[in-house]
Amino acid sequence: MRTNATVAIILLFVLGLIALAKADEHDQDRDKQTHDWVIERQEDYMVQGPPTDRIINGGRELDGYRQPDGSTVWFDRDHVTGITPPR
Repeated sequence: MRTNATVAIILLFVLGLIALAKADEHDQDRDKQTHDWVIERQEDYMVQGPPTDRIINGGRELDGYRQPDGSTVWFDRDHVTGITPPR
């Protein structure tokens, strides 16, 4: 009888750990969706001011920042995807 109770307690403990791990993964996915990449770029001194252009293509959001020389630097989240030459 005692071994059955021990097995049941261990099983409940393992199931609780699995439930907590899945909840943590869900929270991390939500943080990625609500992350403010514009503010992070400004804090890292990659750009100044708000984006001047935005292109939404499917799930990608490309933000364009005009530079003093007239070129535009394009970002997808936290990395540069391209540079448009001056007009």
